Amino acid sequence: MKKIFVSGLLLLTFISSSYADVYHVNIVKVAVRKDESVYFNTDPAPSSRPGCATNSWHYAFKVNSDAGKGMLSLAITAHTTKALIGVQSLGTCDTYHNMEDVDYIILEEK
Repeated sequence: MKKIFVSGLLLLTFISSSYADVYHVNIVKVAVRKDESVYFNTDPAPSSRPGCATNSWHYAFKVNSDAGKGMLSLAITAHTTKALIGVQSLGTCDTYHNMEDVDYIILEEK
């Protein structure tokens, strides 16, 4: 019984964390707000989003850390150069209540 419970928890963790891996997408829109948050959209749009992500903007992250500033730089570079990216999200909407939080962005090869 204990093994089944642990296996079920692992499966739920895998399912909930596998949300919004998107690869080979372009950033088509970027916004920076005075509250130190950044929003962006990709094309194509993510096919799977958590229930909290109801905004037409797809992703959000804060720039109040070195990691956030690095992601902003990468997002602007990708948007400007039309480079393909990959996005791994967290499956949560804590940065802004209806946009999915970003874990990391990958700049892909052309």
